[in-house]
Amino acid sequence: MITNPSFIAEVLSPSTELYDRGEKFRKYQRLGSLQEYLLLSQSEMLAELYRRQEDGTWNLRVADRSEDLLVLPSIGCEINLGALYEKVVFESENKPRGE
Repeated sequence: MITNPSFIAEVLSPSTELYDRGEKFRKYQRLGSLQEYLLLSQSEMLAELYRRQEDGTWNLRVADRSEDLLVLPSIGCEINLGALYEKVVFESENKPRGE
């Protein structure tokens, strides 16, 4: 476990999503080192990037298109959302139309 993370990413699951967005995020916000918190959906192409502002508040940026660029200065990284989901097949893509 890293004791002073600057960046944390989580893949949301139906069973833990409320905890990840709620109590866990509140605990993470108390970490002075944390600058960015990235939540990734497993059911659709969707990223929610929370970034700590200079005044301590958190700003949210939502990305939901393959070409959306996620800029992560805390780790010196830039990546297109599509690259994160490159080999992911969503359940809805496997269902026949009309279901």
